[in-house]
Amino acid sequence: MRESSRPLVFGEALVDAFADGVVPGGAPFNVACHLAALGRAPRLVTRLGHDPAGDALRAAAARFGLSLDDAQADAETARVLVHERTQGHAFEIPDAQAFDRIDAADAVAVAQRAGPGAWLYFGTLALRAGPSRQALAAIRTTLPHRAYVDLNWREAGPAPPVILDLLREVHVLKLSDDELGRLLGWLGLAGPTGVPARATATPASPRCANAPAHAPCW
Repeated sequence: MRESSRPLVFGEALVDAFADGVVPGGAPFNVACHLAALGRAPRLVTRLGHDPAGDALRAAAARFGLSLDDAQADAETARVLVHERTQGHAFEIPDAQAFDRIDAADAVAVAQRAGPGAWLYFGTLALRAGPSRQALAAIRTTLPHRAYVDLNWREAGPAPPVILDLLREVHVLKLSDDELGRLLGWLGLAGPTGVPARATATPASPRCANAPAHAPCW
């Protein structure tokens, strides 16, 4: 396969931490897994620790044929804390996780190996912290690419102005009906019939949301 045809995926690889164990996930990780299963051999720009959570992600990646050779090393793999409740689980996304510290120089080196014209997939959660935003910005200014953005809005993610800035010069924007309403609200626009615009953004705290941060990898 030509290097220029390899998609580039940027963002979080993490585990959902339940009381009885962990489940690998993170929207970018899931996308990379399924691209690998389709034979597209994506390059995943993320950070992983050499710990049990990281081992779970590596095992899941191997089942899909996904290489994690491009992953940066971190002291601890990112995790979402799952609070199991009878009325429905709550998912807590702590601050200062591995995906908040993606290194720009390493990220650009991976992007350059992907080749010009590659598809670049990213969400928004991993862009809540300055270092990872700078890493993505460095990729986007260095590598000619086509941007596929998964809004994937979470309370623990970046503020609306940051998200809106990330949506410049994108080729594909993936979002749900709820996210469309939020986006229109941030822009001060009326929504189409059946999609009410939300005039205000949900505050960035508390960090617990009543929806999962991602779907599991399988």
